[in-house]
Amino acid sequence: MRSVAERVASETVVELPLVIHRGYPFVPGEANGRRGHFMIDNGAPFRFFLNSHFVPVTVGRELGRGKAGSGQPIVVHEAQDVNSLRLGPHAARELPPAPAGTGAGSADGIRTADFAFIEAGLRS
Repeated sequence: MRSVAERVASETVVELPLVIHRGYPFVPGEANGRRGHFMIDNGAPFRFFLNSHFVPVTVGRELGRGKAGSGQPIVVHEAQDVNSLRLGPHAARELPPAPAGTGAGSADGIRTADFAFIEAGLRS
């Protein structure tokens, strides 16, 4: 079974609703039942990078440490137990459920870090 990122990448044209908030581009979505917005970052080396402070995911092994573009320290982990991931209104963009406790999601290139520091600045 192909990951959601592989399915999206195989399509010739992908149209998703884009929301501009405070100058940042976002796509509405849902991860593990938590609705929110995915920030578009074409410089990110990961397919999906979830905010572990907001999305209920299991934080897996540490993959690295660094700093966000705005200077805050971040610790990158594998995101495990990602049971659902949906971009925009199309069901074709959905990651099928994975059995709980299997660590599913990490093989799909999904990463997580605590981005609580950016939430306050983006919420209106």
